[in-house]
Amino acid sequence: MKKWLNRRNAGEILAIELKNLYFEREPYVLAIPKGGVEVGYEIADRLHIPLNIINVAKVRHPNFNEFAIGYVVEDMAPVLGYKPEDLVSFPHGRGLLEESIERAKEKVWQLTEKFRGGEKLPNLSNYSVILVDDGVATGWTIQGAITYLLKTNSVKTFVKSDNSIVADIILVSPVAGVNEYFNFSQKVLHFVCPNVVSKLEAVSEFYCEFDDIPDEEIECYLRHARNWMAKTSDTCLRIRKGENPDCHTCETTESCLILNSLKRKIGEGS
Repeated sequence: MKKWLNRRNAGEILAIELKNLYFEREPYVLAIPKGGVEVGYEIADRLHIPLNIINVAKVRHPNFNEFAIGYVVEDMAPVLGYKPEDLVSFPHGRGLLEESIERAKEKVWQLTEKFRGGEKLPNLSNYSVILVDDGVATGWTIQGAITYLLKTNSVKTFVKSDNSIVADIILVSPVAGVNEYFNFSQKVLHFVCPNVVSKLEAVSEFYCEFDDIPDEEIECYLRHARNWMAKTSDTCLRIRKGENPDCHTCETTESCLILNSLKRKIGEGS
């Protein structure tokens, strides 16, 4: 079983694989918070391309919280993979289901407000979208992201030689279950995944380090990405080499969580 050191290590390796791909249009990284942002940042940084987020939340089973039954994505109506009547055959079931849906909607709203300032996702039909997450287990969040991009005409589609229609999306994940891999491979142009496993119960099992990512760190990743697209990637490249340039996106270099985490990596000899 291949294990990644951490999400950023996975992103570094995946960026190398993506360099060998032919893109129909200019590539654009779209990451799923929060873990996907850390992977996506490394890809965007190394390919010098834009980074943004698409906000998706799983709807949890009202009586079994670990079991996902659908998703909420951006401003689209909730989607359930089961008939509501099959999910509420227990006391207070319908009310609990509505609460679960509201929690997912609230999470998506909070992510959009915090990390995109409440702005809608731009139309990406002039780009080849690199859709990134840190693992594909149940596939609900990936399905939500792909569905949203297609329904809003945010990506173009292609007709393959077998007459199947696929989205101009390059799906990227460090690890995926085999069923999810083959399912999504039929829906997107490419699915780049170096670690396809027969059974994926917990994405964390495939990382040596799988810490929760603070909101402040996500904000740092997105600020740095906006900076290198608006100005130059020179600052970020110098930061990665361990130098200490003035940080144009954080108030001080000392407060920059990206810089601090890189200093730790360099100090540990990784």
